[in-house]
Amino acid sequence: ELSLFAEISDTLMAPDLDIQVNSNRGRVELSGYMDFLSGSYQLNSGFEHVQLGEFLNLSELGYFSGWAEIEGSGYSLESMESDLTLRIDTLQFQDYNYRKTEIQGKISPGEYTLNLQAKDPNIHGELEAQLARTDSSVRGEAEGTLLARLDLLNFMEDTLSVESNLRAEFERGRDFLESEFYLEEMVLNTPRDRAELAQFEAYFQTDSSSTTLNARSDFLDMKLRLGKNIDELETLGKDYQSYLQTFIDPEPADSFDRVMVLPEINATGHISYHEALALFIVDPEFHFGSIDMNLVHGRTDNSISYHLDGRDFKHSVINSEQLRLSLSDSSGFLMLD
Repeated sequence: ELSLFAEISDTLMAPDLDIQVNSNRGRVELSGYMDFLSGSYQLNSGFEHVQLGEFLNLSELGYFSGWAEIEGSGYSLESMESDLTLRIDTLQFQDYNYRKTEIQGKISPGEYTLNLQAKDPNIHGELEAQLARTDSSVRGEAEGTLLARLDLLNFMEDTLSVESNLRAEFERGRDFLESEFYLEEMVLNTPRDRAELAQFEAYFQTDSSSTTLNARSDFLDMKLRLGKNIDELETLGKDYQSYLQTFIDPEPADSFDRVMVLPEINATGHISYHEALALFIVDPEFHFGSIDMNLVHGRTDNSISYHLDGRDFKHSVINSEQLRLSLSDSSGFLMLD
């Protein structure tokens, strides 16, 4: 069922608009004017129970109610100078109705700014973001604060609230992507416990030949370099499948060269027990002091080497001061320690 009302007055080159669309998927209203001679416009839109999830084919997304306004001039990104406002009265996502959120933005040639303020009962925050575009790259940065009840937002089953300052930067070019993400003064709360993190940092970079991922926090320090670009990461599982196949149906030539099907990898990691981890460990009897790991795939010397070293493992079925595991595969010789 669909009904349409449209009223266009004044001239075709500078019309005043009043359009209403009603259907079983929501109601949309559009009013304002567009002056094609001067390139200026002012438009207001109202949305009532618009089924965004159906239009975008996203099952997690439900309906949207709110309004939007844009005023300015220019009909292309190269010439547009506009101010816009979007107010979210209700946005349904994962069976939660987000409310009381407003976004204000400004569009200029090659530059875009955005301010988001959320005053929903279960998610409060403010975010300032800027985006700059050139012929060869896009750069962006964002900074803000967040306070959210993740369980009531249906991201977790157990009761958990998170409060943090956040910051992010990225740059994308024709054949590379680089990004950094920071959480600072982070506080996690459950009905029983509270954990604080001074900082969490993540760095991601990919180009035509490799991908790098680093992460660091109060209890974590990890570095990974992979000899594949981001578009090739989906083939990593198939690479390991081909590698493991040589053990199921081995032949001398396959055994000697089997490491060559895997990309170059150099990874190190250190995790120490922290109160923040305790919030997510289901078994209260499980505890560890630290875990160190090292993983190397070397295509030049046709070898792989995995090392895992854990300390102070405690559980009802295990109590070990040190747990060590080592695996190496070089030129067809596999060793497990």
